[in-house]
Amino acid sequence: MLKKRLIGVITVYEKIAIQSFGYTKSLPLGDVADLAENLDRWDVDEILVQSIDRSKYNLGPNFKLIEQLGNIGLRTPLIYGGGIRNSNDAIKVISKGADRIICDHLFRNNPKEILKISKQLGRQCIIGSLPVRATNEKLFTYDYISRKEKPLSANVLKLIQGKAISELLLIDYLNEGFSGQFDKKILSYVEKLKTDLILFGGIGGADQVKELISGNNVSAVAIGNSLNYREDGVHLIKKSLPFQMFRQE
Repeated sequence: MLKKRLIGVITVYEKIAIQSFGYTKSLPLGDVADLAENLDRWDVDEILVQSIDRSKYNLGPNFKLIEQLGNIGLRTPLIYGGGIRNSNDAIKVISKGADRIICDHLFRNNPKEILKISKQLGRQCIIGSLPVRATNEKLFTYDYISRKEKPLSANVLKLIQGKAISELLLIDYLNEGFSGQFDKKILSYVEKLKTDLILFGGIGGADQVKELISGNNVSAVAIGNSLNYREDGVHLIKKSLPFQMFRQE
């Protein structure tokens, strides 16, 4: 398992950073680079930039943004997601300055291409992303383009169990943007997968982070909106947790 980390998330739509709420509403936050520099200064362990409009409109990755972020001298490792269509896109994203990539639409719809990327870049470079909702009987994945849910597919399970990816980002999409609301039922469906998990959506306070990150297969907790409300948010969360749980420089 990877060391426990705290990941700061920047959600991008139409070239600006936004606050997103449950995949249905949003508010503008401002310049992506400014937010990235803040997270870097506040000592998050990784920065995840997710461009949520790129796959929806078949725009491809935002290479200009990746290059801009790569040139501002961030000390913090950068993860990029959004618009990655194939292995060529993935390789170019890394060459422009990202340390790792995250795939959502491609991960759910083109397992052969994920395997190709894994072979070319190494599985440590790839994070699979699943927006999900749990009921008492099933775990459903959510397609933000079609706005439809469906049960977790066999192809996705094969990618996870075949270790084509390094980690799986689980997004509680209904509670995304609402601090303190992450649905812990989601975890009961993925424990048997024995893969490293990043949890995102409805996470904010230090007590909640401490509870979630203590899970045996949880390698990281990712937080978006709430980290922008106070400058000492990262410090307060880390202060409440065992220091050795987090990556040391």
